Amino acid sequence: MAAGWPQACVAAEAPFDAVVGAPARPIAAPSYATLGAAIKAAPAAGGRAFRILVARGMWREKLTITAPSVHLIGE
Repeated sequence: MAAGWPQACVAAEAPFDAVVGAPARPIAAPSYATLGAAIKAAPAAGGRAFRILVARGMWREKLTITAPSVHLIGE
């Protein structure tokens, strides 16, 4: 198991559709500087979960999520 990662994240090894910031381990997903940019990348139609990994840190943004099935997963 990877140190510092919740067991559910490590066990599932679920792919992420986007990454915000610089995570502790490399992730094969498009990287965004802001959470707002990552949310804008989510498909408007939904269909399946759009998983965004948010790296550790302080994020100060005022956001409105209109796309369905956006999942924010913290590091």
